[in-house]
Amino acid sequence: MSKAVLTVALLAPLALVPAAEPPARGFPGRLPLTKPTDRPLSAAMQRAYDFWGIASLGSPRGVSQNDRMELYSNFRYSRLEGFDYSCNTSRRDPTKVLKIDGTYYVWYTHRKTEAPPSGTGKATDTIPSADWDLAEIWYATSNDGFAWQEQGVAVPRPPKPDYGWRSVTTPDVLVFKGKYYLYYKGQPIHSSDESPGLELVRAQGLAISEDPLGPFTKHPLNPVITSGHETCLFPWKGGIAAITSLDGPEKNTVQFAPDGVNFEIMSSIEMPPLAPGPFVADAFSDNEDGRGITWGLCHIPPPVDATAPGNWAENAHFTLARFDCDLSRDTHRSNFKSTYPGRYDEEAFFSSRAHLSGWLLNQVKKEQQQLDRNTILQQQ
Repeated sequence: MSKAVLTVALLAPLALVPAAEPPARGFPGRLPLTKPTDRPLSAAMQRAYDFWGIASLGSPRGVSQNDRMELYSNFRYSRLEGFDYSCNTSRRDPTKVLKIDGTYYVWYTHRKTEAPPSGTGKATDTIPSADWDLAEIWYATSNDGFAWQEQGVAVPRPPKPDYGWRSVTTPDVLVFKGKYYLYYKGQPIHSSDESPGLELVRAQGLAISEDPLGPFTKHPLNPVITSGHETCLFPWKGGIAAITSLDGPEKNTVQFAPDGVNFEIMSSIEMPPLAPGPFVADAFSDNEDGRGITWGLCHIPPPVDATAPGNWAENAHFTLARFDCDLSRDTHRSNFKSTYPGRYDEEAFFSSRAHLSGWLLNQVKKEQQQLDRNTILQQQ
């Protein structure tokens, strides 16, 4: 067989095999500004282009990628001056802060009782069952938002047995599209009802009125937010933004609804303020140009008993505090766009609320003896 024939014989079988495709390329290190169509994308990259916006993934050296997210911020806290917390006094759930003729105003839940909260079984007409029980709405004023002067009762409790005699607590409202939008928290009281299904532990509803005095009509799509322990809403561009915290599957997020009803998550946040009442200069302007917020008041919960994490420490009370942030279109604060440097300090991890101690520590140790089997190195 000649060399030419041998060569053809050897190559002939190879001709039947298609040429190998070039190896698949990874996503380029420099992200395209438009969504690629020449390659499959993971679910995360689909969201990066379709929901978050690709700019949120990239940033100049030394700048947090959160810097490009308008509705993202971390939060910094300050103690307030001017409030006395002696003798079973508690303050919580502040409203939006208003500025009228150069003076700041805030309303809040105020309790001053002869004894601390004692639970439902031991409560009386003068001893509260919970921190918000036997409370009234008080108000305070300030010239700078840091030092406050308590002015006294704004809405007193009615006499027994009138509705609300046990407690009156914080209201809140926005003006939107020519109407009054009243957002409120819904919470079930567990009963003997054995109907199928689950109760929403926390949810936020909406009622709308033509007049600030009502009547308010509940929205047919309620609940409009499925998470959050308290309400915190403010105008943002042509819609309404909300901060949710503490409870629910969408807790610790900032959300936005162009129509004030159908909210979508815009960012996840760390250590958000509890029961925040932001300063909102345009809360009632209804001009479809919401500017956002930079500060407000919130409440800080008391420490708990280290030996029984479900209980408060002795003489505990909720405290009003100030938070600052950058959820505003009118300023840019890079320090509020980064995640917390080093996360949290040691005191936070080992605080009475986060430290593993008491009966819970004993429970974990007992369960660990049953749960922690030898690590499986090879399936037999």
